[in-house]
Amino acid sequence: MDNPVGIAVVGANGIGKFQVRSAVRMMKAGQPVRLVAVCDLNAEDTKRVVSGIFEEVYGKQTDTNVWPQLPEYYEPDDYPGMVGCDDVHVVCICTPNFLHPEQTIAAFRAGKPVLLEKPPATTAEDAWAIYDAWKASGRPARLHLNNLMAPWYTDFRHYRDTGVLGDVMYVDVEWVRVQGGPFLRKWFSNRKLAGGGAGIDLMLHPLGNAMDALGWPKPIMVSGRTHRMNLPIEARIGPYGGRQMGDGLDDVEDIFSLDIWLENGVVIRARTSWAQPGTQNETFGFHFYGNKGGFHFEQRWDINDGEDAHSIQGGHVVGWEQTAPGRAIPTKTSLNWNHDPANMDLGMGRHETLRRLVTEVASGCRGDVSLAHGTALAAIVFRGYESAARGGLPLTMDGVRWPVELEPHPTLNLGSGIAGTGLGLGEIA
Repeated sequence: MDNPVGIAVVGANGIGKFQVRSAVRMMKAGQPVRLVAVCDLNAEDTKRVVSGIFEEVYGKQTDTNVWPQLPEYYEPDDYPGMVGCDDVHVVCICTPNFLHPEQTIAAFRAGKPVLLEKPPATTAEDAWAIYDAWKASGRPARLHLNNLMAPWYTDFRHYRDTGVLGDVMYVDVEWVRVQGGPFLRKWFSNRKLAGGGAGIDLMLHPLGNAMDALGWPKPIMVSGRTHRMNLPIEARIGPYGGRQMGDGLDDVEDIFSLDIWLENGVVIRARTSWAQPGTQNETFGFHFYGNKGGFHFEQRWDINDGEDAHSIQGGHVVGWEQTAPGRAIPTKTSLNWNHDPANMDLGMGRHETLRRLVTEVASGCRGDVSLAHGTALAAIVFRGYESAARGGLPLTMDGVRWPVELEPHPTLNLGSGIAGTGLGLGEIA
């Protein structure tokens, strides 16, 4: 592609701000990218947000510091025209969950690659409709599993692939908020519009890390549980959007947990929460237990202000060292991603996710993660909701559709890392 890759962001005034910022950062770095279009409900607010990001990246505009051309603004009703523009090459869809199927399928039918915010949809049926439209389009696409691109996860891959951890025994992951329900009594807490609560909002991130760490094996059985805290809404709502509350439905779960039995004999335990008294801080945790050692990562928000930049990331690798015949001692190597600027990623991998999709579009090379992986996660989560509706009864995955890209599952060689998955993050530089 000789011309710059044109990026359009729909939902630019919400979570789409991250994609706007990523596009502008790539422009500033001289990469062949242009932010050509933004779409959201409020023109004035959206233009203000976009201008603010340009100023953040380029500095205040003056006679001697002239910004690149600002993107064209589109009203939501003009979305079909936006995705049909010849200078739009990638569409970032960052709108409420219930809008994803219509908008994503329209983009695929227009022949455009898509970066889709999670979850793909509010039901398994709609998630598969998006998947089928993607397959028919033949274009690159990703669900926004940004934590797969975070520096800490790249370091985990090194320890796993060099055999330091040995054969995997099990994986525990979590994203637990103490007081973190977003936009309650708006669409976010309406099951029909959102698809669920803490499970649909948070689970795909840590579960994505767990599944990727294992090479995306097919699950054979899932048990899910949901819980609703008996607390006033003021004790459940988080800081997102200035603790905005609406007057609509609030019928989703605060806590969602999964136990997943996989075809390779490994079990994943995962839990997420919006409100869970008894935990000290909001925490994202990833714990990989091998038969030679373990890798443990924790991201903690000591200040409950919703700002990822205020979080602290740390972890450690544990193992054993033989000090004499018949004698061994446990070892612990501490890891810290907060002090070295080269390892800091305040966007939790969000910038890298868009950069890799743009590279995939420009080069024509196959990417490391596709929409198939996001669809697989959705299949597990929705099956978990079915189990939760039956009191946590374990349900097999027999008859549950699975992405063809992930079948058959490759042979695992976990003693020296996972072999043959073709999912290495180094495939696109």
